[in-house]
Amino acid sequence: MNKSVYSLEYIKNKLSPVFLLYNVKSAVLFGSYAKGYATESSDIDLLVDSNLKGLKFF
Repeated sequence: MNKSVYSLEYIKNKLSPVFLLYNVKSAVLFGSYAKGYATESSDIDLLVDSNLKGLKFF
């Protein structure tokens, strides 16, 4: 798998359609991407607030 450090603009562009589809009220990026020191092994940490009911966590 070819990993890279994504730009904040790239992350925003990829997530925006998903957030619209699921009526996300707000989302907060935190962790290394938010602090500006993400590396190729970093994950993308998000806190998402939505009005969805019945969505199971997995």
